Amino acid sequence: MRSIGGGGGGGAIIAPTNENEKPSMVLTILVADDSRVESALLCTVLKKAGYRTVAAFDGTEAVAAFNAQRPDIVLMDGIMPVMDGFAATAEIKRLSGDRWVPVVMISGLNETADVVRGIEAGADDFLSKPLNHDILAAKLKQLQKAIEARGLAQQQQALLDKEAQLAADLIHRMIRAEGLKDPLLRWRSTPVSLFSGDLVLANRSPGGSLYVLHADAVGHGLTAAVCLLPILRIFYTMSEKDMSVGVMAYEMNRHLNEMLPVGHYVAATLISINESEREVRAWNGGMPPICLVEEQGQGLHLRSIQSRHTPLGVLPPSQFSVGSERYVTQGAARIVACSDGFLDARDGGGEMFGMDRKMNLVKTAGLDRVWDDLLDAFRKHTENGRIEDDVSLFMVALP
Repeated sequence: MRSIGGGGGGGAIIAPTNENEKPSMVLTILVADDSRVESALLCTVLKKAGYRTVAAFDGTEAVAAFNAQRPDIVLMDGIMPVMDGFAATAEIKRLSGDRWVPVVMISGLNETADVVRGIEAGADDFLSKPLNHDILAAKLKQLQKAIEARGLAQQQQALLDKEAQLAADLIHRMIRAEGLKDPLLRWRSTPVSLFSGDLVLANRSPGGSLYVLHADAVGHGLTAAVCLLPILRIFYTMSEKDMSVGVMAYEMNRHLNEMLPVGHYVAATLISINESEREVRAWNGGMPPICLVEEQGQGLHLRSIQSRHTPLGVLPPSQFSVGSERYVTQGAARIVACSDGFLDARDGGGEMFGMDRKMNLVKTAGLDRVWDDLLDAFRKHTENGRIEDDVSLFMVALP
């Protein structure tokens, strides 16, 4: 910085007019200027205004001082020896990471190309020489407000993140992990945020039947996850009593209908499997069709278990149907189910994975390859695409 004199400033260029105008927090300002005289003068003025200052006399020193002192604002001269202000600004922005440290370039270079170069380096603002003291004071005041606002927002976000993590831990503890380790079951769940609106639960009854609940609450995130909480205890309690899936669905619907606000509901599938009798009972309310593929002779037979009920929480108990579907398998079989998020996932061209693709894979893969082929096809489909909703799926393998 060759000169900070002139430009309509006056001597007390940044000093507040009264105590109330002093910064509410003391910021540290890095002054990078190869002129020691001009640097000392500006640092003196900034100190009188209530700021801490750090001085550097070339770009390399500025980067080193930034690393050592972690200043809040940088005033950067464009033309300096060893490393110029543009390169130093770029390096400081890189070192800042997620922390916002505004860099104001102060230079006698007023060509458009120089301004563009400064913007590309990451500069947040510019001041021309000779330095206008009133403009500098106003800019620092606005930067002070912006830094304080960001700090408050970060504190609030940190608190929200802490509370969200606590809620996620509580939900995780309510899910009995041992049931999901059942040897017949394979499952996957991929949320689009910290909380998932999709849920897969499994539990063995005292009589040995395997119960599986697959649920998808409307929306995603914490709101959707909270809607799932009332049905966790119902699932575990009633499956341990060997209750029918229709009665379980009725009880879940009753609770959700009483508790959830209008517009909130939970699509769900409930399945019970009696291995000794090779009996499968299914209740599907609002979920995509379940695939039941079974060995018959030399080939495979595919059944589609459609949704025949409304999602949980929509109807009052008096209008709710407890009817379920019963299937008896003769040979080895696989039950494959997924959420809407799985089917709606898009490839790079915007095409959805879709139900037809899933059905064809299940039918043609072979029982031993169904799960791996389905996951591999989904991975390849979404590799360059996008997933906009929670994704979950499960498979039960009947030997």
